[in-house]
Amino acid sequence: MSKSVFCLIIMLFLPVLIFAAGQGESGAVPPSVEGVVEYFDGDVTVDGVPADFGTSVPYGAVVKTGADAYCEIVFNSKNIFRITESTVVEIKLSVKNPEITVEQGAVAALFDKLDAFTGGNPFNIKTRTAVASVRGTAFFIKVESPESTYVCICNGKIDVAEPDGKRPAVYSSGHHKAVYYRTVDGRTEVTKAPMLYHSDEEMEAIAAHIDERIDWYY
Repeated sequence: MSKSVFCLIIMLFLPVLIFAAGQGESGAVPPSVEGVVEYFDGDVTVDGVPADFGTSVPYGAVVKTGADAYCEIVFNSKNIFRITESTVVEIKLSVKNPEITVEQGAVAALFDKLDAFTGGNPFNIKTRTAVASVRGTAFFIKVESPESTYVCICNGKIDVAEPDGKRPAVYSSGHHKAVYYRTVDGRTEVTKAPMLYHSDEEMEAIAAHIDERIDWYY
């Protein structure tokens, strides 16, 4: 084969090789850790398989809970979230961009040791009407409907924005501050909300499962 023909072949196939390499990188699972089901009760599935104590929750797993069921998942030993009854969530515990997407239902959490896991990046909780970014706090988020999300900053600080990241706001609280993020006529409305759906005792019980306590302040 002549040198000119060889060069022509390389020029023809180089774009294909570059495209394939790019596809491989974008399709790869980012560095991540697996969550572990530490506590559960009732009908709970992970990717369609009934959960058990110690069940691993890999990157991209879909967890579903039935009526009167719940599931608590721990990662990096000092971070825990409870998936409450009648909830569907997708969990992506990646190192650089960890997130939980709540399709329906509610999630309560205490994130205490995130920096070592995320390198300082926020942990995002996404719904159809809001995205909450946390770095270490206690919070409760419930999808009331496709048009309404209830967010409670139970103890700590949370950044909350519209789904596209616009109009970010910072909320902080030592003892529960709640807001609604609702879509009305194509726009996002943010209003104050009362404390609903959870209690001090429930949040304290979640914290106790990782041998932590919530330092309430008023």
